[in-house]
Amino acid sequence: MATTSDTALTTMKTALNLAHSQGWRKVTLAAIAAEAGLQQADVMAEFTSKEAILAGFARHIDAEVLQAPLETDATVRDRLFDLIMRRFDALTPYRGGIRAILHDTVGDPFAALAGLCAAHRSMSLTLEAAGVSASGPFGLLRAKALTALYLRTLYDWLQTADDGNDDRIMAQLDKALSRAEKVATAFAGQRERLAARRQARRAARRHTGDAEAEV
Repeated sequence: MATTSDTALTTMKTALNLAHSQGWRKVTLAAIAAEAGLQQADVMAEFTSKEAILAGFARHIDAEVLQAPLETDATVRDRLFDLIMRRFDALTPYRGGIRAILHDTVGDPFAALAGLCAAHRSMSLTLEAAGVSASGPFGLLRAKALTALYLRTLYDWLQTADDGNDDRIMAQLDKALSRAEKVATAFAGQRERLAARRQARRAARRHTGDAEAEV
């Protein structure tokens, strides 16, 4: 897995910290470089814009979350719970900065789309890491459903104080995953029943064709 350079990591952390202290709108690449003690040219060699910094930060969090192995005998639901809680743990030092960024980008459709795409990518990786395919039409549906679940939980997590207890978030996430598991199980059962019916119809048509051929 590709590693994040020291300059890129310092830039991302500094950008999130400045967003918390000054507001995201006021943050510039020059201010980030000055605060981090870096040359602006070095920062711009890594990131050409603040949006690029956020995209890089999302990829960095993905890599951090997926770095540690999961329990092989855990259920899919338990693995998803573990991965999403790892994500919140990784984001905790930057909670204030993330709040500020979301506050300052409200009403910006491009920022919203970029954030949604990043969340969808992250949840697709989360599904794959948990042993569930995120490919194909049904994989896309799974990824969209998990993205919606994650974003709802993320919103509530952001309302929690920086030094608060995340037990409520853990309980909420567990309940949400339990509901999603029930829906997925029911959906899978319906797919199996439909597949069985299709096979039965094909078999019936073949049987009718064979009978007509004999006649």
